[in-house]
Amino acid sequence: MKTKKDRDQLLLAIYPTTRGFGFVVLEGQYRTIDWGVKDARGDKNRKVVAKIEELISWYRPEMLVLENADGVTSRRAQRIRQLHKLVVELAKNRKIRVQQFSRSDIKATFKNRSASSRYEIAQAVSQELLDLAPWLPPPKKLWMSENRWLGMFDAASLALTFYDTQNNSRANRCAMLQ
Repeated sequence: MKTKKDRDQLLLAIYPTTRGFGFVVLEGQYRTIDWGVKDARGDKNRKVVAKIEELISWYRPEMLVLENADGVTSRRAQRIRQLHKLVVELAKNRKIRVQQFSRSDIKATFKNRSASSRYEIAQAVSQELLDLAPWLPPPKKLWMSENRWLGMFDAASLALTFYDTQNNSRANRCAMLQ
């Protein structure tokens, strides 16, 4: 069994939805450990935080990645904004680092992958994280409601944005040293 020193950083990416949340657990950029969607009914924020706490207890990630719900351009509902604050507080209490990215950060990351719409980004994610590919929903028609699995792809896009940001900052540091 790998110890913490032997393995890459364990990352938990979470994307809250109106039904609950999508999540992805990664060890390094391309090794998926777990993924899925969790639904919550009733007191959604309390139930979602409890389910996230279970994931944190089980996997003990070093990093939690979320969408920046309080950003200037964020169009997230007030309940989701409150949920984000609760999740960030939970992570801080567990001494887990938190990284947040705006929707424009995600779009900028996937622009060089020729993906701009939410569905195109999900397709790009499924090409990079092959374990998720079987859950890629078909394109949404106007009369269809959003597929619940799309939240998982949104979480994965946050994780890949984090890794791209890390890789770019390392490349910039190396270029400065030369």
